[in-house]
Amino acid sequence: MAINQTLSFKPYGSDLGIILTLIFVMLSLSFAFDAFDFSLLVNSSKGKILVNPYWWLAIPLAICALINTRGFVAVNRSQSVVIEFFGACKGGFSGEGLYWVPCWYTVKKIHSSPQTFETKKLRVNDCKGIPLEISACTIWQVSDPIKAIYVFQDIETYVATWLTTSICTVVAENPY
Repeated sequence: MAINQTLSFKPYGSDLGIILTLIFVMLSLSFAFDAFDFSLLVNSSKGKILVNPYWWLAIPLAICALINTRGFVAVNRSQSVVIEFFGACKGGFSGEGLYWVPCWYTVKKIHSSPQTFETKKLRVNDCKGIPLEISACTIWQVSDPIKAIYVFQDIETYVATWLTTSICTVVAENPY
């Protein structure tokens, strides 16, 4: 799978998401509270409450408001976000703040801060056959979040396997 490194997704500021959500909520409430026209009750001689024919619009507008809130993404300073649409990568971004992404996109977060990993004690023979006990500690950081998510499904397992294999290879090829 080839990863296009030039993908860029421009998230919207949280203002647009808040405005859309408020519009949906206000319309929903106006249709819900305007559903029954109580002024006609006073003027009606039969005592029936007349129902506004547009009351049912309140339900889909309320559902749209709830779905719209799913698009808010809070990004910490040490996080990167990758956006995908039906499994296809559409890009990524990083930067601290609250963003709004349209709700039909899927958001995946990954930590981009430096992290440490320490191996267990390994028993390895060097090139002369002398057994050694060795362990190592490394500091690693995700530089490309798109590649980290799509090429390495579990980045921590990849780092652990890579470091263990590297230690065994270096010790086995060199004398003590």
